[in-house]
Amino acid sequence: MKKIIATASVTGLVLLSFAASAGYWDFKVYNYLDDNGQVVGTYYKPCFNRQGKIVGQSTRNKVLVEVGTCR
Repeated sequence: MKKIIATASVTGLVLLSFAASAGYWDFKVYNYLDDNGQVVGTYYKPCFNRQGKIVGQSTRNKVLVEVGTCR
């Protein structure tokens, strides 16, 4: 029984460390800029690998505005 608990604990720690390193706990906000440097769109990437959302239009010029950690 102790082996099973130890194995489960190690597996849980490995999965948690992988999730933390993969950006699972992080959110990010990007701005999309046009050729003149004006913001034409915003991309919100929420925590926990949920679907991101683009408001406005996307361009090839993407700038990181904010990054943080969910609690």
